[in-house]
Amino acid sequence: MKPRKCTEQQVKDWNEKHPVGSECMIKLDSGQFYVTKTRTPAWLLPFGAAVVSVEGRSGGYAVERVHFLEESK
Repeated sequence: MKPRKCTEQQVKDWNEKHPVGSECMIKLDSGQFYVTKTRTPAWLLPFGAAVVSVEGRSGGYAVERVHFLEESK
């Protein structure tokens, strides 16, 4: 999956909707889901993709790979 480009405003809006500590699932490269919480606010990479760090995993995950549990109900 190629990360989509985001604007600074889109990242700001995403962070307001999903504060640090929000319960979520991330989709791993294997296709499996990993249940966790956000560890940082999302930020923009130099090429425009938005990523966020989560508990228990290293690095940043593209925000489109993050699914929030409260939105699944």
